[in-house]
Amino acid sequence: KPPELLLGASEYSSAADMWSVGCIFAELLLRRPFLQGKNSDISQLDTIFTVFGTPNETNWPDHQALPLCSRGLEWDETTAIPFDEIFTAAPKDAISLLRSILVLDPNMRFSASQCLSHPYFSNEPAPTPKEKLVLSA
Repeated sequence: KPPELLLGASEYSSAADMWSVGCIFAELLLRRPFLQGKNSDISQLDTIFTVFGTPNETNWPDHQALPLCSRGLEWDETTAIPFDEIFTAAPKDAISLLRSILVLDPNMRFSASQCLSHPYFSNEPAPTPKEKLVLSA
């Protein structure tokens, strides 16, 4: 789940889906689970904030308006882990794309259209042509 839903947002937007896309892309790059919480929403938030840093007025200006934050739920201040320290084998354009999707503030996350315009999808190497893909029925 994206952090805004874990913090009690009542509206589900395409930004929540883009968070999921970013997590899947991260797992493909890492070849292992990414942001794996334990068995509760609070544990999941702990995991997210350990990687992305604690929400603040700079990285998510309106997070305090979310239900769990407005009820006084707080975390110890942490700073984000640089993505190039997590995704050590990923090319720079892949890390750039991830940084654009996996953003705490849902208003700042790239949309699907913005992602498709990202250089990651036009840089070399080009994708394998469809006719050369081996597809079994």
